[in-house]
Amino acid sequence: MAPMNEQMKRIELNNERLNEITAFNAKYEDIGDTFAEAWETLKPLIAYYESQWSTDLAETDAAYGVMSEDGVWNEMGTFYEIMKDVAATSQRILAEYEGEDSNEGGE
Repeated sequence: MAPMNEQMKRIELNNERLNEITAFNAKYEDIGDTFAEAWETLKPLIAYYESQWSTDLAETDAAYGVMSEDGVWNEMGTFYEIMKDVAATSQRILAEYEGEDSNEGGE
């Protein structure tokens, strides 16, 4: 059998890329909805944390995770940082995509 030529290597490489992006798209096609749902969960938690939380903390010894100041604060910050990272990465990728900045399907 003859050694694989450059054309076949290129075809196989790009076929693998197609398989990878197809799997990625299937996994993340609803990510916008997932982010929106997470925000709808976090929004009232922020409102609670900024209003009644301190009263509840002072008036109870309840052992709930929400009564941990660091727990709520950290999750708020983590969500915010995730959203900033996703936004920045999305902007960069869209700029490259729209500029058709690629290597023409090569290696």
